[in-house]
Amino acid sequence: MKNLAIIAARSGSKRIPNKNTKQFHNKPIISYPISAAITAGCFDTVMVSTDSDLIANLAISIGASVPFLRSKETSSDDATTTDVVNEVLNRYSKIGIQFDRVCCIYATAAFITPKIILDCLNIFSDPNIDAVVPVCKFRPPIWRSFNIVNKNLNWIWGGLRSVKSQDLQDSYHDAGLCFWVTTKAFQETGQIIGRNTRPLIISSNYCQDIDNQEDWEIAELKFNQIIKCA
Repeated sequence: MKNLAIIAARSGSKRIPNKNTKQFHNKPIISYPISAAITAGCFDTVMVSTDSDLIANLAISIGASVPFLRSKETSSDDATTTDVVNEVLNRYSKIGIQFDRVCCIYATAAFITPKIILDCLNIFSDPNIDAVVPVCKFRPPIWRSFNIVNKNLNWIWGGLRSVKSQDLQDSYHDAGLCFWVTTKAFQETGQIIGRNTRPLIISSNYCQDIDNQEDWEIAELKFNQIIKCA
């Protein structure tokens, strides 16, 4: 089975300028997912999908390949990760290279580890699995959440407000690290989470979206704590 790692690294971040190359604990943040993918040792190719020559050159210096730059369409604000994976697979297919499974890793996934990557891959020992996604448990329970309508606070699931927290069903969110999918399932459905998608439940210590400067600062504090405890 041939495995492809795609590190998705579009330029042009508006909330955190140059986010994918910004220094995170004295290293460009994109170096963490690239190094984790290479160290995992399970990929035939570790490539970076980017529209930036700067990111491409940095990725190559770390050890990834950048066989082509993204198209204008997949570099737009409206492009999805699914669009990026589809483009990469099509570009490789045109030069006669096929992959059985794809692991798409986010460029700011500083908390991803080789173990997380390999734990996801091991779930594919069941031949019926189409995709694997690392997830974290919502804390506090999502069933206790509110929305705001006309400035008023409202229960979203008001019928559950009298249920004890320990009796509520566990709910999970994407850990924002990566996802694995078989090429066959992806090309048939055009989706990542589809027919037979399994979770890899991970500690919230390794889960941190980085969408703005506050997220970045929290991520650095959390990362520093993980290093101290390692």
